[in-house]
Amino acid sequence: ENQDINKEDFNINVNIDTNSKDKFSGLMYFDFTYTNDAGPTFDLKRSYFSYSKKISDRMNYKMILDVGRDLSGDDTDEKLSAYLKKAQVDIKIKNNGLMSFGLIGMNMHNVQENTWGYRYISKSPIDLYGFQSTADFGLGYKHQFGKFSLSTLLTNGEGYKSLAANRFPQFSMQLLYGSPNLRSVYSGKAFNIGLSMSSEAFESEYPIDNDAGTLTDDGDGGYTDLSTEIFNGNELVLGLFSGFTLQSIMGGFEFNMLNSFDGNFSINNGADQTPFGNDDTIEYFSTYGDIKTSTLISTYFSFGITPKFNMLLRADIYDPNNAEDAIEDSQTNILLGFNFPLSESFNLAPIIRYNGREVSDNSTTDLLVNFEVKF
Repeated sequence: ENQDINKEDFNINVNIDTNSKDKFSGLMYFDFTYTNDAGPTFDLKRSYFSYSKKISDRMNYKMILDVGRDLSGDDTDEKLSAYLKKAQVDIKIKNNGLMSFGLIGMNMHNVQENTWGYRYISKSPIDLYGFQSTADFGLGYKHQFGKFSLSTLLTNGEGYKSLAANRFPQFSMQLLYGSPNLRSVYSGKAFNIGLSMSSEAFESEYPIDNDAGTLTDDGDGGYTDLSTEIFNGNELVLGLFSGFTLQSIMGGFEFNMLNSFDGNFSINNGADQTPFGNDDTIEYFSTYGDIKTSTLISTYFSFGITPKFNMLLRADIYDPNNAEDAIEDSQTNILLGFNFPLSESFNLAPIIRYNGREVSDNSTTDLLVNFEVKF
């Protein structure tokens, strides 16, 4: 039976509250990469989905969902996995204070990342080379003293993908003079200079070769002649950084140092060159079973040739272990290219990436086209 439909019965009233304090946003990073080993590859590197809410005049909440490649464990499919990267509550305190708690952003690299400014092309150096995670569970306090600011955090120390793996928390601190975000300066000139530091105690068990004798397979993936010792120490990260902007030119420099436990060793298969043979031994390097020092020096520049055309340059010099007799593993990585902000929501950057290695035969050059989509 046909019935007459009154269009007024299907009217839908949508009320938009222009004063709403809820805000959704997102970022997507794509790239096209050509390397000698893998050839041409197109990939979705990262997606961020953000929700923020102003709860009151003094309290704000922000949540970020991070979708990226899962390279952990024994997975070989490198599937895209979602992580809760940030769930942070900020409370304004009188006299320019700010308290934060939850899954919060770290204070070791945020200013440097703003100065670098091209996260969709590459992570900030301290994050890329594993000196510090970008977020962690804990609480923090920040205070502004004119042009000075002091930020302190007490966190688990394991990053936003893990709960605390040990009973030792991490303390981190950032002291800054100047503008925390040079890219927000649209006229004139500005600069910043700062110091960052994190410290976390640890207790690590590591294998030793009993009598510098042979190692044999115990049938369970272990070594019959190995025993273990316990090392108690403190993992320390120190960073010095500075940046400047002159409207059309922006630059930054940072030096980072990481003191961490060296538990890496290799197995020498001996004369028979057979794994788990009767003459296998451990090969020790200079700092095995002790504290090693890693260093990272980075500098980056952005040149605004036109409002829609920027040239960028970044150079990283990274040495995982600067002891004289450590293995030859230092590297120099250089990014050179152009950034095209085609709209407020879309950026494009063709890049040449040089991956220099201390052993020159392992050096490579890659070609990339990076894309950033904002919504």
